Amino acid sequence: MLDSTFVKNEGNIPIRASLYRNQNPTHNYDFIYDRLSLYLEEGIISVQSMDSLNNARISGTAVNNTFQLL
Repeated sequence: MLDSTFVKNEGNIPIRASLYRNQNPTHNYDFIYDRLSLYLEEGIISVQSMDSLNNARISGTAVNNTFQLL
């Protein structure tokens, strides 16, 4: 299925992004288990975790606060 849309107003549109952590950067593995999805938008985005990106809490902007609830 293919779909498209046009943006009529100028404004900020959040962009979904991912953070990945590689414990050993000297090896290029095809799999990464520790990752975090978040939205890039205007404001200060806070990422907090005690152990990994998989268990991180995102806060600081409206879309990320809502996304965290999911």
